[in-house]
Amino acid sequence: MLTHCHHHDQYFQFIAEPRLHRKSSSAIFIGTTIAITTIAVFYPRHHHITTSIIITTINTSFIIITTIFTMVVMTTTSTIVGLWFSEFLVAMAAPARTEEVMRLQEHGASVLCLGCPEGMLFGLDYAAWSVGANFMGVKLVPPGLHYIYSSPRASEDIGLARTGFFLFLKPKDVAVFRWDPEGEELVRPNPDEELRYADGVRSFDFDRNLGPYPLELQEPWAELTRHATAELVQKVEPVSGRIRSKRAEYDAHAETKQEAGEGGQGGQGREDGDQVMADSVQKVEEVIESNGSLFFSSIPKQMRKGRGQTAEETTKLHMDRTLQLEQMLAREYSGNELAMLGELQLAYIAFLLGQNADGFDQWRGLLQLLCSCEEAAQRRTELYAELLRAFFAQMSQAPSDLFGDDLTKDNFLGSCTLSLLEICEEASPKLRKRCGKLRELVEQKFGLSAQDLALLGEDAPEIVDLEGHFVNLNTMCE
Repeated sequence: MLTHCHHHDQYFQFIAEPRLHRKSSSAIFIGTTIAITTIAVFYPRHHHITTSIIITTINTSFIIITTIFTMVVMTTTSTIVGLWFSEFLVAMAAPARTEEVMRLQEHGASVLCLGCPEGMLFGLDYAAWSVGANFMGVKLVPPGLHYIYSSPRASEDIGLARTGFFLFLKPKDVAVFRWDPEGEELVRPNPDEELRYADGVRSFDFDRNLGPYPLELQEPWAELTRHATAELVQKVEPVSGRIRSKRAEYDAHAETKQEAGEGGQGGQGREDGDQVMADSVQKVEEVIESNGSLFFSSIPKQMRKGRGQTAEETTKLHMDRTLQLEQMLAREYSGNELAMLGELQLAYIAFLLGQNADGFDQWRGLLQLLCSCEEAAQRRTELYAELLRAFFAQMSQAPSDLFGDDLTKDNFLGSCTLSLLEICEEASPKLRKRCGKLRELVEQKFGLSAQDLALLGEDAPEIVDLEGHFVNLNTMCE
């Protein structure tokens, strides 16, 4: 739109300039005629010479005006053709991007944020900005599931005050939020106010203050949320809808537990002991609601030896957790195996973007379960084909030091990756192909081969040097 307006302004400016030239030529012609007529009146003896001069002047002026008019027409035509051809070349140079922008202009959603202080962190999916004074949100947002997060100061965003939430946007939706300076988070205004501001966005009243959604993030984000549905979000998200960073949440829980313990010890002097218990329970519930505890599905623990089981059966239960996987699919997801992958993706987003430790624990637990089911990989090939695709998307967008991070080194990620490759490569050609892509990604992005992955994790072998000191294998892989 701006490009077209700029071209039309140039066009109108060009048309106005030749009109000034035509007026100047007409003035010269009229002035010359008046001068010659004056000479003819005051000098009648030279009447025949004056008449010849007038005729010659008229003919010359006509030729000059005709020439100028022809040049104006030709130049105007060439300019219009040149502008059209340049627009044609621009359209041919990036047809996919232009087509996508036009589609989002017609069907895209918008997120309007009011009262955002300058310097705060605003994040939408994988994109995050330290906002300026004129920032009021994002436009051209693709419809679907998104994650919005914010922090009072982008320069100090270390996980202490980050708050986020999942948001489903339909085509042409306008989501309106207002910055709450007391709670230091984005909140919804009242419905009437939200409706008025939404109408303003649709009327382009805030268009110059809305930044465009980064189109290069559209496809990676769609892969990362491929199986995340609205029903899963409603099941998992906190009561308040706000997902808070790890340290703020766990410090609050620890403080509440301490207060509850002190109240229990001092409550013997009270007349009603039940009231003490009720107050403690209410405090815990208020903390859970205000601090955004996520309601993830319960992951079955490692099964112990049952009565009448043979040693072979017991070993199989520890080596292959297919039975636990089947029980969890039936209990938590009503047999919908792709819903488990959707929860895996939501947990990963809560961990990576929400900086929430509950998300990390659930992501790790689901990966460990899925990567320990050799029999399930043979029978549920579609589940594991989508698991490899989802895990590939997560590793593609993960930071390059993920295997060396304090949360992930020395524990599960290396062993999970290696186990997943081992149980899937022999299952089917489709799984084998996707295993090859995952292996290539791990080698290129993280610099780890299969042998390096075997040296990572809690099941890695321990090596002792000749002097009896343990050798840190993780430093050998870095």
